[in-house]
Amino acid sequence: MDYKQWNYRGISFFKEEVDDGNYPSIKLFQQKGLYQIDIRNRLCDYLENCPNIIATSYKRFHAYTFEEVSTLSYFTDGDFIFTNLLKEYIYYDDFVLPQRWYELIRNRNYINDIFELNHEKIFSGEVDIFDNLTRSFDQSSVVKEVIP
Repeated sequence: MDYKQWNYRGISFFKEEVDDGNYPSIKLFQQKGLYQIDIRNRLCDYLENCPNIIATSYKRFHAYTFEEVSTLSYFTDGDFIFTNLLKEYIYYDDFVLPQRWYELIRNRNYINDIFELNHEKIFSGEVDIFDNLTRSFDQSSVVKEVIP
């Protein structure tokens, strides 16, 4: 499933990061010239301003540089869950976001709503925020359940 067809509300890994065919290839999210530089800059700013959900250590590989990375952080904009490496990949001129997510961001005029996450609900297990990774855009975001 490429960036045009990706319909889930999150991406945890690309197969190049963890050498696992159960995840999408980053090559399916590469399309040179799709974003003009001003749009890419706005997307970079947008992702940089998303709150952190959780951080831990986990060995994987950077899909562009193939260097080993030991950090794993998850972020959200309230609709989509993504990792610290996806936040880095957006700086590469050929990386593109899933189309459905990009359309949400564009409709927000590339501006994040400022919100806090109820980490108590997340850490207690009351809400499994990572269910968002298997939710389609036709379903509501689990993240909304932890935004007071």
